[in-house]
Amino acid sequence: MIPLVISYSCMTFGLWPNSPLEYKPKSLSLFGRFVWDFPGKFSLELIGKFQVMAPKQPNTGLFVGLNKGHVVTKKELAPRPSDRKGKTSKRVHFVRNLIREVAGFAPYEKRITELLKVGKDKRALKVAKRKLGTHKRAKKKREEMSSVLRKMRSAGGGEKKK
Repeated sequence: MIPLVISYSCMTFGLWPNSPLEYKPKSLSLFGRFVWDFPGKFSLELIGKFQVMAPKQPNTGLFVGLNKGHVVTKKELAPRPSDRKGKTSKRVHFVRNLIREVAGFAPYEKRITELLKVGKDKRALKVAKRKLGTHKRAKKKREEMSSVLRKMRSAGGGEKKK
């Protein structure tokens, strides 16, 4: 995978309203082409350059030149605990499933499933967002509830209990 490097050069002039150095409006150029002219006294001059980095060449063993430096073999590092961050372990997964099985769903989760049953996906998202705080969490919860509904339907437990 080749990393993409985005570099900007920014300059400002005349930081105070009555400053003797007045800033002339500059333009934004991308790939050397004019894109937009920024009006106003205190806007920035942005010149965007997109570059693709070439893969690093091995060192030559010489102390001069482009690939200067002592030739070494890369040391294999042991995996760090931070590499596992966010990955749910088997035990935690088992415990969460057990709790879900025993305790069932929260009232707002039941409401979301009811809304999904009647096809009101957008309303379900709004309810979830209101309860969970962020759009991202709400989308995840809606997907979780719709997958639960799918599993219930495939298992034949889709009938309503009254």
